[in-house]
This record gives sequence, C-alpha cells and structure tokens, in this order.
Amino acid sequence: IQYNSIEYFFASYLYKLIIDKRYRGYGIGSFVLEEVIKIIYCEYGTRPIALGVQQDKIRAAKFYLKHGFERVNAMDEDDIYYIRYPG
Repeated sequence: IQYNSIEYFFASYLYKLIIDKRYRGYGIGSFVLEEVIKIIYCEYGTRPIALGVQQDKIRAAKFYLKHGFERVNAMDEDDIYYIRYPG
C-alpha cells in the first residue's frame, strides 16, 4: 500500500491497494482501506482522499463507490479519478 499527500489539492492520494485474487470477497480490502484512511487522517489530518481507477476495472470502481468515494470529472491516461470527502 502506498499513499502520499498532494499539497496542491489539499487531499491525500491513495496510490495502490491490491488484494490477492485468492482473498477477494472476504472483506479484507474493505478492512485495509478503512485502516489506511485512519492512518492518513492521523498523519496528514482529516482531508479528502483521491485515487485513480483504470477504466476497465469495473469491480474496483464499484468497490470504491461502495466505500464512499465519488467519481469526479477528471482523467489521467486511462485512470478515472474518485474522491472521498471526510464525514
């Protein structure tokens, strides 16, 4: 898991969250995501969290939507961006 702070957006960017295919569907990704968000809030303060999802990763996009991320009208190459606001 990698994350870094993007100061000019005043948001933290979640770079990668990958769960081995053998362990998907057991709630591990949900648990890890929420724990990483807690760490980001502790280290950088409570702020929005942004991430990019490749256009063809429909399951990943649904996962992040389920966890409170919203799709935004921004793309970089083949990534669609999502953001989760604190709350």
